[in-house]
Amino acid sequence: SSRDAAYLARHVGLRVGVPIPTPALTVNRLCGSGFQSIVNGCQEISLNDSEVVLCGGTESMSQTPFAVRNVRFGTKLGGDLQTPMGVTAENLAAKYNITREECDRYAFKTQQRWKAVKVKKSKQSLERDEHPRPETTLEQLGKLPTVFKKDGTVTAGNASGVSDGAGAVILASEDAVKKHNLTPLARIVSYHAAGCDPNIMGIAFAPQYLSVEKVLGLDPEKTNVNGGAIALGHPLGASGSRITSHLVHELRYQVDSLAAQRK
Repeated sequence: SSRDAAYLARHVGLRVGVPIPTPALTVNRLCGSGFQSIVNGCQEISLNDSEVVLCGGTESMSQTPFAVRNVRFGTKLGGDLQTPMGVTAENLAAKYNITREECDRYAFKTQQRWKAVKVKKSKQSLERDEHPRPETTLEQLGKLPTVFKKDGTVTAGNASGVSDGAGAVILASEDAVKKHNLTPLARIVSYHAAGCDPNIMGIAFAPQYLSVEKVLGLDPEKTNVNGGAIALGHPLGASGSRITSHLVHELRYQVDSLAAQRK
């Protein structure tokens, strides 16, 4: 979204010291861009075009340039198309009988899960990000007005806000791992992308997660265990990188914890 996004992958590569002859590619799958960069990296390695690939995603929603009539007084994303994004979440809430109270409870839970995460004891240049609201209460969430539909479910408290973020992962072939004596954190087995009906949306809003949980029968104690996008924020292009990294580290943590319990 940033005005500096043109060919951003090349700028990042040069800034971090990637050799000049090494090419770069910027991809755009909106909220899935971070994931797509990893898919592209896998394909590069599978085709023997590369041995090691730096894949990442970044987003600076706070720098998005706007030239929109009356924007000073507030406008809804997609308003000119008569399809504000939050309406897609309201559609899901109506279809799967998701209540406002359920949305607020989920938003509260994800904030508290973020609050409970323990960081490593070391010097921190940033004590706390501005997006999480661990001090929020269910009472406060219940007082917020709905945004997209009268007597609806989506509020500022159970949706992710405007966020900036960046993340990166390094992929390597098995031969490259051995050649450079690397220690991999995880192995990519497969990947897949699928389109969905425009009437539904991602985890930017509580009704979407709750609908998926209900349809797939997910265990809420095993999903977003460290807080999801409502607490952490959803910097569009960066979320895929962040989710991948969190997933890998959480899986390793759970395996280590299980091994320690068995000793």
